[in-house]
Amino acid sequence: MPLPSRRKIVANRHNCLKSTGPKSKQGKDKSSQNAFKYGIRADELYSDEDKEEFTAFADALIAELQPVGVLEEVLVNSVISHSWRIHRVRRVEFTRQAKSRSEIVIVRLYLPDNGRGLPPSEEPPQPDAATVNFDAKEFMHLSRYEGARERGLYRALANLEQLQTARKKKNKNSKTNPPGT
Repeated sequence: MPLPSRRKIVANRHNCLKSTGPKSKQGKDKSSQNAFKYGIRADELYSDEDKEEFTAFADALIAELQPVGVLEEVLVNSVISHSWRIHRVRRVEFTRQAKSRSEIVIVRLYLPDNGRGLPPSEEPPQPDAATVNFDAKEFMHLSRYEGARERGLYRALANLEQLQTARKKKNKNSKTNPPGT
């Protein structure tokens, strides 16, 4: 591949000074959400998620899994993260499907043959096309992400169980065979 000419390099440097992104706080806030679609990959809680619900969920998992040591705590945190993200995906799926269904039902209620005697001139409300078309591609994307989170969850649980079993076995052996015997 040939190298760009000196003239092209100078033109590129000059043009890049023109596109420096948004300047205002509002513009920066808006552009920060450009790649945001579902929020299912976020590491922190969103404004519509209940912090107390998450804390109770995390505390319940910690109490049930009873981590001992840093490595077990890391695995339990992984379990919490994967579990919460699975919860988030399912909530997004449910919300999208429920909204899609409710808008379809609204349209059906206004159809002329609905038995309610609406005059044909009355226009039914138009649902958001993106919502009604909760298409197979979007569903497959969410399902694939959910599957990846589930595999991560099961992997973390298996590693945690293996680590805890080894620790308990070691503790049991140290009690039955104290050092120096």
